[in-house]
Amino acid sequence: MVKLPVPILLRGLISFLRRQKRIRDKQKRLRVKQRRLKDEAESLLRRTDEKIISLGKNTKGNRPFRLTIGPTNSAGQARQWSMALSHRNIPTRSFRISNDIEKEWFQSDIVIPRLQWTALAGRIGLAENIVSNYDAILIESMRPLFSLHTLRDYSAVQTFEDIRLLNRSHVKVGIIFHGSDIRDTEAHARREK
Repeated sequence: MVKLPVPILLRGLISFLRRQKRIRDKQKRLRVKQRRLKDEAESLLRRTDEKIISLGKNTKGNRPFRLTIGPTNSAGQARQWSMALSHRNIPTRSFRISNDIEKEWFQSDIVIPRLQWTALAGRIGLAENIVSNYDAILIESMRPLFSLHTLRDYSAVQTFEDIRLLNRSHVKVGIIFHGSDIRDTEAHARREK
């Protein structure tokens, strides 16, 4: 084992400690910046929510009652329901968020391309459209409509946030499920044998 003179060891230790301090200082600056960005994002979301809520509150009562149904249009049911209600003088529109508009099996009154919807601006646009043009919505299958507070979580948990936003915007909300959404498919298959 080679013994180094104490001054060389001290210089090495001091150099190491200085590097460690620079790393800690950089990590601290990054945490502060991350906290600031998170605060700014939350502030932006609050302002977006408040804008959407204001739109909803300010457009009610200026027109006849309107209903929309979506976002799945499973087997064209939302479209059939919207046509039946419209035929009975309740203006209703169906909509679907679609992976491939060209290969849709069933018509919807409004089709939103999924790529357009996944962009936050597309989801904000849908929220603004619904709260300013409709008095009520039937949400199919607990599918999220806006998911404004997440980047990629499109689960039913996000639907609850959407419902709170719609309620605060004075849009009435109903939830509907199709048979395949709530049916125990294994039990159904056993009964049909």
